[in-house]
Amino acid sequence: MLRATGLTRRYGGVTALSEVDISLTRGEVHAVVGENGAGKSTLVKILSGVVRPDAGALSLGGAPVTFSGAGEAVGRGVALVAQELAVFPDLTVAENLFPLSPPRRGLLLSRRRMAAQAEPVLAELGLDVQLGARAGSLSLADQQLLEIGRALLRNPAVLILDEPTSALPREAVERLMAVLRRLVSRGVAVLYVSHFIEEVLRIASRITVLRDGRVVLAGVDVKSVDLDGVVAAMLGDRAPAAGLGGRASAGGESLPGSSGRASVGGEPLGEELRQTGPGGRASADPLASSLSGRPPAAPDRPSISREGLPPAVVVEGLRGADLVDVSFSVAPGEIVGFAGLQGSGHLAVLSVLSGRASAAGWVSVNGAPAPRSPRAAVRAGIAFVPSDRKRYGLMLDKPVWQNTSTVGWLALGRGGRWLHRRTHVEAALSLATRLRIRGGPHDLVSGLSGGNQQKVVVAKWLEAAPEILILDDPTRGVDIGARAEMHAVIAALAAGGKAVLLASTDLAELCELCDRVLVFQRGHVVARLTRAELSERALSVAMNAGFTA
Repeated sequence: MLRATGLTRRYGGVTALSEVDISLTRGEVHAVVGENGAGKSTLVKILSGVVRPDAGALSLGGAPVTFSGAGEAVGRGVALVAQELAVFPDLTVAENLFPLSPPRRGLLLSRRRMAAQAEPVLAELGLDVQLGARAGSLSLADQQLLEIGRALLRNPAVLILDEPTSALPREAVERLMAVLRRLVSRGVAVLYVSHFIEEVLRIASRITVLRDGRVVLAGVDVKSVDLDGVVAAMLGDRAPAAGLGGRASAGGESLPGSSGRASVGGEPLGEELRQTGPGGRASADPLASSLSGRPPAAPDRPSISREGLPPAVVVEGLRGADLVDVSFSVAPGEIVGFAGLQGSGHLAVLSVLSGRASAAGWVSVNGAPAPRSPRAAVRAGIAFVPSDRKRYGLMLDKPVWQNTSTVGWLALGRGGRWLHRRTHVEAALSLATRLRIRGGPHDLVSGLSGGNQQKVVVAKWLEAAPEILILDDPTRGVDIGARAEMHAVIAALAAGGKAVLLASTDLAELCELCDRVLVFQRGHVVARLTRAELSERALSVAMNAGFTA
């Protein structure tokens, strides 16, 4: 039906796809899997006409085709449900379902014809919403189903689904699987891109694995592979040497044969991978080492005796906000990592703890109920360092000293009603020395390097003396020297008794810093890896295969 040969696409000096061949056949689901950065999204964009390849060719129905854009692809029967939602929040559900060519009666829109066409599709997807409801008022899961419904209303010959279930609860996933089976029975060709390998093996007829922009497993029958083989193809040299010793979880529940722990050849996964995990942790004062004149290596820190200390954070049965029955605790002086693919729920936990979202369940912070607003979180001694420092963490057009004073003076009201410039400049100088910020207190933050900007974000929170630090990708976009210095600062704060909750897309960072890591899928904690079990490939396997906690 749709065939691609030799697809190559470069972005600057980066090759996103290299000589990729793939074919989609009527009446089958062809799955594509691979780690982040493997080239999946680029492949999807080329097949759906969003971008053109630098080399290679497409054919549709046996005839060569070159899409001038996504609109032409849709007109030729190729529909895409992209990973990034394209819902128009201020338009109604009906207007989102028919954005380009709504049914009309003469020159006027026909609401009756809209309903007649849309309601059977929405019912099939289990999407119970009013056609006149504003799309922005729907939950993330319902918006995802709305996009799928829009694609189905085009009666496509080829349906491309890029991570279609990332925001869906389990029951909605099951409904979508049933819909796909019906589409396949009618001869539709489906390309199914997903991180959920168990899901892929359940719905697909064939599977292709991409790694570093190349095909490493080409359209094989799913009956000829198992989860072990798929993971091994995805990870390459980082793959476990033996079987996974059990099946992955589905929706957080253990499948038959699962040991409930990530394992290799029947042994705990951490045992086989121990040599590639974090090394010893022996530095007595990591923050002092960060000021020694050269960037420290990965920060080693001593274990802290926590006997008799109450937990700094307790979470029990957290649900809602993309979370399903999440429970854990964090002790003072402990660094706990949060890992997961986009939309898996790990960042939703941090939003709840920092007062930016609410959820049902019990949350205790230093013995008190969870804060209900960001300001309340600050007053409760919680620091939140966002991943997007330029949008949410800094005043780029202000000097360093004004940035470092914002939390203590503005949010907490320390220092009285009047801004004592000299006092805040002296505090900024002290923090700059402590964190090795290369720039004076009067320098505009916009003129600092990315690493130094990130240190300013941390500095403003240290000035407020928090007890709990929530860090979302704290070294995103910084160079290796600044990264090592930031790691030393984080380790030192934990060594001083601060509780640290760290989310990161850098798996090596989680391995270097954390005492343990919680791995999420679809709102569930599906793996809990201790320091001894941590390695990049152990985390990658858990994130992609979903081991039961």
